[in-house]
Amino acid sequence: MEKNIFSINNPAEKKKVNEITEKIIGCAITIHKTLGPGLLESIYESAMCIELKEVNLHYECKKPL
Repeated sequence: MEKNIFSINNPAEKKKVNEITEKIIGCAITIHKTLGPGLLESIYESAMCIELKEVNLHYECKKPL
């Protein structure tokens, strides 16, 4: 049976992931409400970087995969 790498069993880790996820989604909602649809992706990317910085989340823009 294959192990699910996205499964978090530790309650403390699960809580932390949920808190971070809530912040990220909150940033995206703020951007959507403020800027609306139809702009270039680069504008939304810049706005997301600004919002993530505002909520003290570390991020890397355009990280190569």
